[in-house]
Amino acid sequence: MIKINGENLDMNVVGADVTIHTKLTDKDDGLNHMHVGIECKNGAICIGAFGYGENSAARGHGTPIMIELYEGRWRVVAWDDINKADPKIIDMEGAREHKRVPEPA
Repeated sequence: MIKINGENLDMNVVGADVTIHTKLTDKDDGLNHMHVGIECKNGAICIGAFGYGENSAARGHGTPIMIELYEGRWRVVAWDDINKADPKIIDMEGAREHKRVPEPA
């Protein structure tokens, strides 16, 4: 199920390649904008923005943020420096709901 502008689209997209293009507006002043592309492909969610890329990608084709399931673990992979080939990897296991420590009563 996909929801756009609060409306559900009755589409079966499980396992399908999906591409979304949108424009982000600066949360601070509302004046700056950035064109962003989100691709669901090859078992990953890849996020790119106009003018941003990663070391191995051709100009205009980079997706410096990737979210994937790898060896059963959910992780975020980010190339935060276009001059470096190796990304930073954030393992999301610590964000699992069952790991929440209850607040003292």
